[in-house]
Amino acid sequence: MSIPHVRTGIITIDHGELMAWISSPIKDQLYLGYDGPGVLVPLPAGVGNGPMADMDGKELRAYLEHGMAFEGDLTLRDVGDGLKLTGAKDLRNISTPDAREQLILKGVSQAAEMLASYREARIKAGIEVSISDWQGDERPDKTTPDNIRIKIQAEEQRLLMTARDGRKIDIEMQDGVLRSLAFEAEDGKDAPVITKLPISGDITTDREDYDREDRVDPDDPGF
Repeated sequence: MSIPHVRTGIITIDHGELMAWISSPIKDQLYLGYDGPGVLVPLPAGVGNGPMADMDGKELRAYLEHGMAFEGDLTLRDVGDGLKLTGAKDLRNISTPDAREQLILKGVSQAAEMLASYREARIKAGIEVSISDWQGDERPDKTTPDNIRIKIQAEEQRLLMTARDGRKIDIEMQDGVLRSLAFEAEDGKDAPVITKLPISGDITTDREDYDREDRVDPDDPGF
């Protein structure tokens, strides 16, 4: 693991991006300038689960996701996917920003908006990722691929994930419920199996259309 970097800083989430203002740069890390003291850094690796002053990581993430900002002594580490907040001391909630804090938070917001728009543009254009079998070399069936390439694209009302063999998963939201629509490869069924994930309550699966539809026979002359 990389060495820890301790900086006086401010941490918040803006435009969906976890960002920190820190008092001085960290060598070999991306940082963003702005019209104020210190520098701004994105934290793509998120918040760890260790102690964060009088909170744990889960509590701090919940506060940040509700738009709160905190100042204190931040411990940051490069974990390979970018910087991660792994510890914090003397955190103070910035409820009424003074002139200095307003300048910093304005810079954070502008930088986060730029990063978010860049990330959204990349996803709309489509990015490919590789997912490996979590069982690794211990998987019992060695005849199956040990990884798969998936293309991810974002549209206004859904997120599309398509495997190179034709399998597809769409993620959408309906009445506050996240819905995952899983489609077979092109020679399978047209109807999806739908998994519904509400904010609270049971996760349910809708297979009615999928089970009712006959499977296409690729050897059928009419196919």
